[in-house]
Amino acid sequence: AVVSTQSTGTKKRCTMQAMVTAGEEVMSVVIGKLQDREMWDDTLLIYASDNGGPSTGCHSNGILSGYKGTLWEGGVRTSAFIYSPNTTLVSSRTSTQCLFHLPDWYPT
Repeated sequence: AVVSTQSTGTKKRCTMQAMVTAGEEVMSVVIGKLQDREMWDDTLLIYASDNGGPSTGCHSNGILSGYKGTLWEGGVRTSAFIYSPNTTLVSSRTSTQCLFHLPDWYPT
């Protein structure tokens, strides 16, 4: 993925944007392969991160205190989403402010 420095200002920021774009492109390929194999309609896609942004570089945790490696919100709070084309797996346009921890996905 190529991102112009004209719209973003710094090389580090461009690198970060290119990494996000590359991740999106890979996700598109995976979804396409699932569709090709007629598996997409039975798929539950979970996208989550394990930590907030680091304290250096082009990352920003916005108004959150802390950063990667700390127990403050900036170190542990991230974006996540769950998607499925099958509305029996995930209700359409459902949103929550609930907290969860990644190990919560594993059977206990």
